[in-house]
Amino acid sequence: MNLTRLGNINPYIIYALMFFGILIPLITPLGFPVAVAQMVKNVYAAVDALQPGDTIVMSFDYSAGGSAEIFPQTRAMALQALKKNVKIVCIAFSDQGVPFADQIVDIYVSAGKKYGEDIVNLGYLTGAETGIAAFLADFAKAVPKDATGKDTLSFPLVKATNNANKVQLVGSFGTGKPGPLEWVRQLAQYKVKYAAGVTTSMAPQAYPYVQAGQCVGVLAGMVDAAGYEVLIKDPGPATKGMDAQSMGHLVMIVLVLLGNIAYWAERGQRGKGA
Repeated sequence: MNLTRLGNINPYIIYALMFFGILIPLITPLGFPVAVAQMVKNVYAAVDALQPGDTIVMSFDYSAGGSAEIFPQTRAMALQALKKNVKIVCIAFSDQGVPFADQIVDIYVSAGKKYGEDIVNLGYLTGAETGIAAFLADFAKAVPKDATGKDTLSFPLVKATNNANKVQLVGSFGTGKPGPLEWVRQLAQYKVKYAAGVTTSMAPQAYPYVQAGQCVGVLAGMVDAAGYEVLIKDPGPATKGMDAQSMGHLVMIVLVLLGNIAYWAERGQRGKGA
């Protein structure tokens, strides 16, 4: 076998290997091992401790650009809450967050839950930290209409849980401001647990709040979303994304090895010729 030919592989073959190596896991998860961080276990435990009928607030403070990392986190938390028969109040402090909240509503409604009783999407609230303060104090006063334009007080879920003191957990998911700092600052006066979902680059800024006891745990990027999917036993977009990354890296490693084999084979032949 002429190993030197490995150095002359058609570039289109390389492109095809990389393309299908990434595409296949995005269609069907391959199940590569995913390490579950302690922070992820903490968030999972906080939701697992809730009782049927309890309520959590999920805040969608991220844009479309950060959705690849953040949306799988919100999906995983919502699926766990759904299994626990926990209710969800959705709010967005990013104008691009509402459609992602709608997707969580769709998950609940498709599972037979009732909009307005088991889940509600209050839409977008401007004001960043000022908006958070107003919302935590009085949901309906801060957001008189939901995302569909209906009166928020017409929904039993909002009537029953109209401020932060009446919910059991708040989860904010963001890619900037407002972020964990703003949420921790405003939640200090309420006796409610708090969990944060952020991009990987933002995670170091949020970890100190866990050490201070102001946050139960932090989900960082797609890797922690994949770990969350492992815990809820429901592989989803994060698991597919991590498998695709792993396959892409694996293809690159194999190509580098083949290139080195071809190099040393060619060098050996030159030595014999000399």
